[in-house]
Amino acid sequence: MKTLTILFFTILLSSVSTDNSSMIGKTFTSHTQIQTLKDYTKVRDTSFHYNNQKGYADFGLLELRNKKSTLIIFSSLKSNQEHYRIYTILDTLAINSKKNDYISVGACKKNNVFKEQIISLINSKNTTDELFLKKIKKAWAANIKTHKIEPIKDLSSIECINEIN
Repeated sequence: MKTLTILFFTILLSSVSTDNSSMIGKTFTSHTQIQTLKDYTKVRDTSFHYNNQKGYADFGLLELRNKKSTLIIFSSLKSNQEHYRIYTILDTLAINSKKNDYISVGACKKNNVFKEQIISLINSKNTTDELFLKKIKKAWAANIKTHKIEPIKDLSSIECINEIN
């Protein structure tokens, strides 16, 4: 009986997996075109450009939310003939936030320089009058060279525009 119980919970847990690696490389013009994203609602997105020796490259961060969590999708961007954005998923970040948490995407600066590729989890309690939020709990940056969302260890130099009110 114990084996059956363990097997049941293993099957149950694997059916609600939060591993989003199967989405890497997929393309879409609307997130609802991807089955695993159909129950998410778009919150916001931002794009940023990178000029290298090969020319310009466009990237984006798309924030989606459902009842359980927030999902950030880091993607490369292109336009089709109809001028719709075509997203190619490079990496994803699932964030489980609490009641007083606020997620900032593309509205933060590091060392007083705005960096559109920063994602921050902020404690928003008692911050209604502040222009910039500085109670950063966690932060990540979309790395355009590695195509990964990477954690930022030193949070002391990060502050984000207060978009709460």
